[in-house]
Amino acid sequence: MGVIFYKKRRLKLGRRPWRLSNAQIFYFACIVFISVTIMGLDYISRELTPVLMDMAQNEAEQAVMYAINYGLSNATLEQMEHDIDLSKENIIQNNADFFNVDYDRNGNVDSIIFDNAAIRDFLFNKSARIQTFMRLVENGTISIEHGSDRIIRINRKPIGTSASVPLGQATDMSLFGNLGPEIPIHFQPISDVETYIDPKIEEKGLNVVQIQLVIHVKVSVRIVMPFATKTSVIRQDLPVAEMTYTGDIPKYINGKPVDRTSKTPTNE
Repeated sequence: MGVIFYKKRRLKLGRRPWRLSNAQIFYFACIVFISVTIMGLDYISRELTPVLMDMAQNEAEQAVMYAINYGLSNATLEQMEHDIDLSKENIIQNNADFFNVDYDRNGNVDSIIFDNAAIRDFLFNKSARIQTFMRLVENGTISIEHGSDRIIRINRKPIGTSASVPLGQATDMSLFGNLGPEIPIHFQPISDVETYIDPKIEEKGLNVVQIQLVIHVKVSVRIVMPFATKTSVIRQDLPVAEMTYTGDIPKYINGKPVDRTSKTPTNE
């Protein structure tokens, strides 16, 4: 019986390619996405947030300016949607009843007394209109616009934001000015609008004196952005009534003696 010999074969083991599983690919993509997101947020927080806050401050000042002009004028919200004339002439109304003039025996103006009741009612009504406008801006019923045909937009439903700016504008590159997501800005009035009136006396020519009643408006708002919050106090002064007459400076204005050198009432 013969012997059968078997030839041993050596198996060649090739290297198998290393492949990621679907789960590993998903986890790796998540890590990359989270890392890039964190780096982007850190960049925005360090570099872009101050620029965006300055832009938000400008938007807040614009909103307050519109609120004051709306409050002091007789414009409606629908008229404010368009680029209407908000010049001084449209703010100063027929408030001649604010001035009560007394004359001396020679017919010269001796004193001018302000009608405090009329001024008090004026301040109450105008402050309420300013406050109403700011509340509508707060809840997003009114949005600040920058188009050529209107300055505000009246929304059918409150949108919860007061204004927005493209993220690309913060890069200071005109190429990316209108690119990127819109950064929402929210304005929250902190307290009631503060208003008071001061007289301003100015010589306009020989024996011609003009008295203006200037309203001082103070609005405090909290500017809220996704990355920062800031409290801002915005002030604006506007004339609301004026009176021009020919003659010497009166001795008294609103019961206070007038300093002839500074042409303003003293506190004596």
